[in-house]
Amino acid sequence: MARVVGLLAADAHDVVMDYVILETRDLVPYLRELRGFRVYFVGVRCNLGVLEARELARGDRLPNLARPQHSAVHRGPRHYDLEVDTSAASPYDLATSIVSFTQQNSRPESFNRLRSELGVTD
Repeated sequence: MARVVGLLAADAHDVVMDYVILETRDLVPYLRELRGFRVYFVGVRCNLGVLEARELARGDRLPNLARPQHSAVHRGPRHYDLEVDTSAASPYDLATSIVSFTQQNSRPESFNRLRSELGVTD
């Protein structure tokens, strides 16, 4: 998937990707493929109770998957350019805050910092 995202970016597409990263090693291909592109790494948080209620309401997920993912998804080196909390904010408000952030911050640094910390080279 990292290669596809890199190809889309190289073809001048803006890409928004929603991806659950449970292990730091799953992040490494993106750090490699997206070198040279402006990447905003946004941490998306949610209160566990709200997350579990959403999991049940959706009905299309394996039961009880939210709890272990909730405790694992932000573990390890995670240097976000921005963090948002979906517990109470609307999707519109969250999208607006992300767009506003990117307009005011033209030089995201999280991926560069992660590359350095994890020793990721080409």
